[in-house]
Amino acid sequence: MGILKTHLHILAMEHKNHPIRGKVLVISQQAVYATLDETASIYKRHGVPAKSLPEGFDAKNKIPIWKGTTRDNFTNCKTLMTLLGAEEVQVCDVSEYEGPDFLLNLNRPVNPRHHHMFDAIICFATLEHTFDVPQALENLNLMLKKGGVLACMTPVAMMNHGFYSIHPTLYLDYFKANGFKDFSFYLMNDNGGNCRGPHDVFRLNEKMAGTALCHLAKASEVVFFARKPHDYVFSNNRDIVQSEYTSDSGWASGGKEESGTKSNSRMKKMFWSLPPSVRNRIPYDSAAELYAKLKHPGLARPIRIGRF
Repeated sequence: MGILKTHLHILAMEHKNHPIRGKVLVISQQAVYATLDETASIYKRHGVPAKSLPEGFDAKNKIPIWKGTTRDNFTNCKTLMTLLGAEEVQVCDVSEYEGPDFLLNLNRPVNPRHHHMFDAIICFATLEHTFDVPQALENLNLMLKKGGVLACMTPVAMMNHGFYSIHPTLYLDYFKANGFKDFSFYLMNDNGGNCRGPHDVFRLNEKMAGTALCHLAKASEVVFFARKPHDYVFSNNRDIVQSEYTSDSGWASGGKEESGTKSNSRMKKMFWSLPPSVRNRIPYDSAAELYAKLKHPGLARPIRIGRF
């Protein structure tokens, strides 16, 4: 599990909509790929109000296998959340190996003592390694206070990384069916698996969540934010079918092949006649949008917001 510099940019960009404050839970002891100074610089770039660390605060790396390496200079996830505005940060994990504050197996119902305990929950790079994802989502719901913020990050197209590649609509459909509000989505590309970046980052809205991957062949991760309403009544509705396939506004109506003109047909043939190595190098604005216009002309496309 890890938090890259690109994820820090996304957390900072989303700070006004979904601030990380109060008592915060980080699921899994995250490997942070940034130093303290780099983290502060990224937050400052996006206008996140500077917050000083308390005297004696432990900002050192917590990943045992990084000790004595160049990565030992990186900071830890408690530091990231404290700089964003958290007053208290706890880390849970499935084992004691990386020194969490308490143990938690998301496959099992969470202990009631943790119910409604946290103002924000950060669940990055963990759900894909958890077999019982529905139970894990219920646990996140139960542990979050009313009015609280949830932030999740998982792969959507990363071969042989975890048990699952999780599509944006899983988050949208589950949390919408269970009463959450104020959703935000980001997609980032894989950049050939280079965790150092830079990565292209795209912003989605709810209408794009079900179709975005048609336009981003290299998208590898989704970052999702949601809020539990202050008047929330607990729900764990699992009677869910992917919404893009169950309404006229979904894939069924938007994904129909364009009857097409001769020029569109020629463009399509020209594009797919290119060798894959050439197609993959064509910039997003020409390749993905060309494909989207030809195959799915009615669908909205993600908005590229930066390269970090």
